Amino acid sequence: MKRYVAQLKGDLIVAKDAVNELKAHYEILDTLTPAQDEGEFLVSVKEESLAEIIGFEKILFPPANRLTKNQTEVLFEHLNELIEAHSFYLDLPQMLDTCIKYTLVLSILNDQFEIYIDGLTVIEFCDYDLNTCPFGTEHCL
Repeated sequence: MKRYVAQLKGDLIVAKDAVNELKAHYEILDTLTPAQDEGEFLVSVKEESLAEIIGFEKILFPPANRLTKNQTEVLFEHLNELIEAHSFYLDLPQMLDTCIKYTLVLSILNDQFEIYIDGLTVIEFCDYDLNTCPFGTEHCL
């Protein structure tokens, strides 16, 4: 498993770097079209699963119970960075255990999300109901 995790980490880094490089080229060419003012709505281009968006199928990620704590932290860190490179933000409590974060992210990889020309999509896991909080009430804001 150690070798597989190292290879997957490397693949996540390469994918993130490719996305960031592509974004840099768009910025140089000035082809990104940010919203003109706060009242302008972002336009959805299409809808895909998060796995399709980031280019990694859910099956490629080992379940948390098969990983060491360190492996889980490494994979979550690089998966999160790749997701952020695609302009998605995972709204998770900072102090939440990484194993739970990793498992939650894996649980949404096949969910559909809209892709926007410009802007940041926030992925929320909380419905702001203390009775059904997926993080436990100690993490609720």
